[in-house]
Amino acid sequence: MDNQAKLVWEKCNTVYNKCDGEKALMKAYDEWATEYDRDLDVLNYSSPNQASQCALKYLGCGESTKILDVACGTGLVGEFLRKNNFKGLLHGIDGSAEMLNVARKKVIYDDLFTQFILPGKPIMPSPSLKYDGVMCVGAITKNHLDPKVLEDFLNVLIPEGIILFVLSKSRINVDVAKTVDEVLKCLINSGKIEELEVRSIESAFQIEDDDVPNNIQIETSASNHIYCYKKK
Repeated sequence: MDNQAKLVWEKCNTVYNKCDGEKALMKAYDEWATEYDRDLDVLNYSSPNQASQCALKYLGCGESTKILDVACGTGLVGEFLRKNNFKGLLHGIDGSAEMLNVARKKVIYDDLFTQFILPGKPIMPSPSLKYDGVMCVGAITKNHLDPKVLEDFLNVLIPEGIILFVLSKSRINVDVAKTVDEVLKCLINSGKIEELEVRSIESAFQIEDDDVPNNIQIETSASNHIYCYKKK
């Protein structure tokens, strides 16, 4: 039984359940920033690596490829993109300035932008810049990004560009998952996207069951899912 893992789970649970609005949520992430990577390492969080590999399967690693990492945080996704030999343009965007400061020190992004993305609001990078891929790993979840931002991702994608996001299908995320399904169905039926791949990540957190506090164990038992779609 790993007491450190239990403490990290409790911290994650506290932040993920912040429901006092965008400012309170970003303050929580600002305060977590310097310990975030270490904490997620304790939980052996594998979604950033698996999502990066999936994205590069469709996008390739070439220098001309452009990727926007939405809710990039401390840059875990960016790190794995570079470790998997991605050589193209990489931008990150996040609402937490302190998380971005950690990401900036890693020198893996070509540019970073501070913005909490809301549905219907322009995404900050230059309106003339279009990306080959938009990634969002773990941020479309309860009290975080609204699933309707998936529609806004299309506005910064080239034709046939890809959207890849990771969603937790835990009990606390039932309403979010339902909305995600509704948004995707609408975008597919309107001919705006087509499915490339949807699959589960069975071991998104690789720890022993005994290391998960009893009060949140049921919330972490469900696997994360990778969703990958192509803009039409």
